[in-house]
Amino acid sequence: MIFRRSHPQSAPLPRRSRAGLSLFELLLSLALLAAISAAIASSLGLSLRVYDRSQELDSASTPITARLHLRSYLHKAAVPFLMLPFETGFSGQPERFRFTSLATSGLAPDAAGLRVAVRRDGETLVMQVDQFSDLGAVMRSETRILAETVTDLRFAYYNTAASPPAWQSTWPTSDPNLPQAIRITAAPGSTPDWPDFVVRLRLGVQP
Repeated sequence: MIFRRSHPQSAPLPRRSRAGLSLFELLLSLALLAAISAAIASSLGLSLRVYDRSQELDSASTPITARLHLRSYLHKAAVPFLMLPFETGFSGQPERFRFTSLATSGLAPDAAGLRVAVRRDGETLVMQVDQFSDLGAVMRSETRILAETVTDLRFAYYNTAASPPAWQSTWPTSDPNLPQAIRITAAPGSTPDWPDFVVRLRLGVQP
C-alpha cells in the first residue's frame, strides 16, 4: 500500500489595499477645492459690496427719516394758545421756524407734546425736538439732521388770510392762527438731495 503525503492547501494571500490617491483623484480633488475657494471668495466679495452699499444707504436714510418725522410733526401742529402746560405758539422766519406738535404716538409715546425747531446751522439743516411731560417739563431733547449741506435755503409760510392768499417769508408769533402750509426749498446739489418740501398743516388739531 502506498501512502501519499498530503500537503495542506496554502491560504490565499489577501489583496493589498491601495494606499493614498491616484493622480486622477488628486487632480479631481484640487479642481473641487479650487471651485469651492472661488465660490467662497465671490460670496465674500458680494457680502462686502452689500455691506458698503447698506452703509451708504443708512447714512442717507437718517436725514430722510428725520424729514418724514418732520412731516408728521407738522401734520399735527397744535393751534396756538391752546390750554396746555407748555408753549404752543408758531414762529416763522426766513431760515427758521418753531412750533408745537401733538404727534407723540409712536414717535414719542411718553411725551404729552413736542416743541420742534427747524433751523439752518451753517450749511446744515437741523431739527431740534424737545419732549414735554404732562407737567410741562422737558423730558428729553435731541437734534436731528435734515440735510448735511444746503445752499440757498428758504422757508415760506402760506397765508390764506392775506389778500390775495400768498406765500410769505415770516409768520409772527402773535398771529393766533397757523400757516396753512410750510415750504422749505434749497438749491440743487444738497446732501442728501433736497426736493421742494411742502407740507399742508391740518388745522384745528386739539389735544
